Amino acid sequence: MKILWIAAEAFPFAKAGGLGDVSNGLPKALKKAGFDVRVLIPKYDWINPDKHSLKLISKEASFRKSDSFSIWQGFLPKSDVPIYFLEASVFSGAGIYEGDEVKKFLFLSEAALLLPNIVGWDADVFHANDWHTATVPVFARASSMHSETIARKKFILTIHNMAFQGSIPLIEYERRGIDKSAIEKFADTADSVRALRLGIHFSDKVTTVSPTYAREIVETEWGFGLQQDLKSKGKNFVGILNGIDSEEWDPSTDPNLVANYSVNNMEGKSECKVALQQEAELPIDSSAFLIGLVARMTSQKGFDILIDSLPLLFEENIQMVVLGTGERDIEASLLKIQQEWEDKLGVFLKYDEGLSRKIYAGTDAFLIPSLFEPCGLTQMYAMRYGSVPIAHRVGGLADTVFEDKEKQTGFVFEEYSSEDLYSAVCRALERYLENPDSWIGLVKKIMQVDNSWESRVPYWKNLLHDLIQK
Repeated sequence: MKILWIAAEAFPFAKAGGLGDVSNGLPKALKKAGFDVRVLIPKYDWINPDKHSLKLISKEASFRKSDSFSIWQGFLPKSDVPIYFLEASVFSGAGIYEGDEVKKFLFLSEAALLLPNIVGWDADVFHANDWHTATVPVFARASSMHSETIARKKFILTIHNMAFQGSIPLIEYERRGIDKSAIEKFADTADSVRALRLGIHFSDKVTTVSPTYAREIVETEWGFGLQQDLKSKGKNFVGILNGIDSEEWDPSTDPNLVANYSVNNMEGKSECKVALQQEAELPIDSSAFLIGLVARMTSQKGFDILIDSLPLLFEENIQMVVLGTGERDIEASLLKIQQEWEDKLGVFLKYDEGLSRKIYAGTDAFLIPSLFEPCGLTQMYAMRYGSVPIAHRVGGLADTVFEDKEKQTGFVFEEYSSEDLYSAVCRALERYLENPDSWIGLVKKIMQVDNSWESRVPYWKNLLHDLIQK
């Protein structure tokens, strides 16, 4: 089976969040399982052909006279999965989710349908991701520009975050040859329709990134107005838990760490804790309960209840290191608290992949207080590196972080409040201080949890085989 994976980002070429990691890990796992998977993303300005050994394979192709593009090819790292880069003026001069997103992602979605012919490879399945490429099946099935052969292909849409839906003026679809009569019934207003809504209805299968989140976006306000659209898909809408690349994320080999370690030899983790305290300019204290947090600084990620709880938490022997960027009021609040509690809080306002790994390795626990969380990968990275997750029990966090004794992988809080967050942290702190043998046992246990992409492949195989048989 031949699958073209289409996304706005793919690590290490372009990454703004979890989608970048998924676009690297899942295609490689499917390839190992026998599927012919290839990836398509835009060629952003910073993607250097020489650095990544890219080859120009098509120059000045077009689907309209004014819409020419070139195609570069490389491979996902440590794999034989081809990745194609769509080069066009519409992708120049801005970050992944900056500039005219409507124009650049409609361009990407339409060009994706031409790629197989250009590279001499006949895709059976087109796999779109989030609103940015949700219009791939719309172009295939509601545009005069494409043949019936394309319309008969199979289409999957994976929703990584329901909060972003891509409201696009109807005129933008019409300008690109999409039949207005085929889409106007899905319009939200007289002149606009959400790309994600169209993708849901025009795709054969819709997935999201965890079973719990799949239920939440159908049954609660986290569906952001598309609950009935998803419900209409019936069995063709499922939640499949994301995974991680266990070879890429491995504390025994990670070159970013001051010392490597494994479940059989944990000595290096203590060295990583000291190194992180030094880098964050915190007192070197092996007995301090060091908590990490790596996230975009947005309201979704739970920073409001975290900020409210920090003064109380810092009365305990707790230190914290926070990494991320985002909303300015959140950044300012954290910096203000850091000034007041400089021996307790280290704040890094930047994106830094290497530092994030040092945080996973150097911390005792890892906090994920998200208001909602489609899947979350950070809790899986934390487990892999032996940092015990403390999480709000929503979405994919509810599917991976458990506090019940038999299958404990962390500590959870049910209510979205600073009080419940504080209580969960204190339960973890109590275990850490009063029962160190039990704590080390939990650390070693979570390091051995299989969150690899290979463990998720059977679910994808079932979905793909069901799709082709339809």
